[in-house]
Amino acid sequence: AYVVYGSMSLPATLDVSNPSPAFSLIVGGPNNRDLCWAVNGVGDLDGDGADELAVGDLSYSTPAASAGFAYVFAGLEFGVNQAVDDAVWTFGNGTGLVAAGDYLGRAFVEGGQRLNDAQLDVDKDGFADLVMAETEHGDEAGSVLIYFGGAAGPMGDSSTEADIRIVAPSGSSGLFGTALVSVGQPDFNGDGFGDFAVTDANYGTCP
Repeated sequence: AYVVYGSMSLPATLDVSNPSPAFSLIVGGPNNRDLCWAVNGVGDLDGDGADELAVGDLSYSTPAASAGFAYVFAGLEFGVNQAVDDAVWTFGNGTGLVAAGDYLGRAFVEGGQRLNDAQLDVDKDGFADLVMAETEHGDEAGSVLIYFGGAAGPMGDSSTEADIRIVAPSGSSGLFGTALVSVGQPDFNGDGFGDFAVTDANYGTCP
């Protein structure tokens, strides 16, 4: 994943094959197969004033085939390269059990101060919250996971469950959560709590 930093002095052509202070590079390890399938800014999860970056690897296969994995990076700076081991928080599952074929990390809800919008704060505690999909969890139906932010961030790891799990409706046949987007600012109904939308691409039976 290349993190390109906006600037009035960006060149007309930016060659990411050459080191440059205009971007940072995040590289995978030997167990990563689809690293950067999904990449999104997810807001300030720990309240330190800097936004975090989430990176997904839906086919990560240790210890279970295609279980998926997600990494959250903080403190990226101009021209500073990082590896997956540098992630501040890592997420191996949302249920406490690593399941094959879950494809965790396929999508993340965008957060942060985009166009002066408020960051995604689902529980209205002042910290951004992390929302991600594992699109084939549970008989390949899929689910969406919510991890609440806080002073210590979303303390997810390979044995920690999500704070909230949104399960696919009856009739879904996979890919629930393939696309996740914030709506409104992101507060669709104006009640002060952050909102987001979830797709269910394979719901029902195709004609």
